[in-house]
Amino acid sequence: MALGLADRHRDVRLWAIEVAQMFGVKRMAPDIFKIARHANRKIEQAAAFQAYHLMINGYWADRQSDLNSLPVYVYEQLEDGLWCMTLVDYLDADASDEAVRKLVAARHHQADQFGVADIPIIDLDEIDSTNTEAMRRIAAGERGPLWITAKRQTGGKGRSGRSWVSDNGNLYASLIVTLACPAAVGYQLSLVAGVAVVDAIRAVAGEALLPGLRLKWPNDVFLDGGKLSGMLIESTTDMTSGDLVAVIGIGINIAAPPVDLGRPVASLEAAGIQTDRGKLISQLSRSLNLWLAVWNRGSGFESVRHAWLERAGPIGEKMSINADRGLVSGLFAGVDRDGALLLTLDHGETRRFTHGDVHLG
Repeated sequence: MALGLADRHRDVRLWAIEVAQMFGVKRMAPDIFKIARHANRKIEQAAAFQAYHLMINGYWADRQSDLNSLPVYVYEQLEDGLWCMTLVDYLDADASDEAVRKLVAARHHQADQFGVADIPIIDLDEIDSTNTEAMRRIAAGERGPLWITAKRQTGGKGRSGRSWVSDNGNLYASLIVTLACPAAVGYQLSLVAGVAVVDAIRAVAGEALLPGLRLKWPNDVFLDGGKLSGMLIESTTDMTSGDLVAVIGIGINIAAPPVDLGRPVASLEAAGIQTDRGKLISQLSRSLNLWLAVWNRGSGFESVRHAWLERAGPIGEKMSINADRGLVSGLFAGVDRDGALLLTLDHGETRRFTHGDVHLG
């Protein structure tokens, strides 16, 4: 008997929990890959890979309170025939097929209304920084949505004013977008963008397995321990409307990771993923459009938070953060409902951080 939509999602969730209990995260990978490769349909293969991703991050095992929540994914067949999946929200575990259909339809409607998927792209040969150029255009009256991309940057920027090495062959892109939301929730865009970047990379990777692809708070994407992508959010307020005018800056190493940075780096090409700037920006625009709609100017951040945690490292991972009061070490305890990092210290206290540089291990 064919499973309904709600049953299918519920089965993936329960099956993932059962696999974890039987094999544990370290022993699970070969079994789940075998199941995925022999799945009859791409949609089932995608579900199996998603269950693996949930388990490799210890998501269900460490969040027993979430076991009554049903994750709902949108499955889309891309132009090359591959399946792309995106988590769009959570429903009660006893949700009906009709509830799932309504939620998926509503999310697609939100994305269509948001209007960021098919937007103009200004592609420059060389610029000091796509973010800097975006802010210049905002000062001149541009309100977006508009992508600014460049083949090369001469003065790329990272967080806290750091320079961003910008070699040819990689993606440097900044999205200008106007949002009717309080400036106070603008910092959540780093987490929104991180989820979108991971989904875009998975889409261009196709059937390639990237178990080492993960997020690091607040705005980095890592692959096999090396930094693959970084994001920088800048914003201002439209003095007439009061809207937030944001620049979502994203850099992704496609062809060549930067060298001599003193820290591990990664690139898609080195991981065996063949793509180009055009294909990647297309997938990124699609993914960011959906996640901005899910975020819904801050009101849907809880769904983004769940999705971010699924794509991050496991709860209990050792890390340290260099914040205002110096270096603090502890264990990763998640992110709170505002997007702040939660870190459990040696004596058991859990502290909240809204900014700082995180180091793993």
